[in-house]
Amino acid sequence: MDIQQVKRNIYRQYVNLKKGYEEIVKPELLNQEASEMSSVTSYDEDSYELTTQQRIKWRSKGY
Repeated sequence: MDIQQVKRNIYRQYVNLKKGYEEIVKPELLNQEASEMSSVTSYDEDSYELTTQQRIKWRSKGY
């Protein structure tokens, strides 16, 4: 097996992984994010702020 063949194999694996990410993982993440965003509409009635659980969830995601 020469170096060109190795490069082609690695590139083929990269393309397949990227394709799988675009088709499967990315839509799944977008759906999950959308459903989480829609659940954030509940507010703490006293202070009109996000509830503590939601704040922790957002902080853990880097918002």
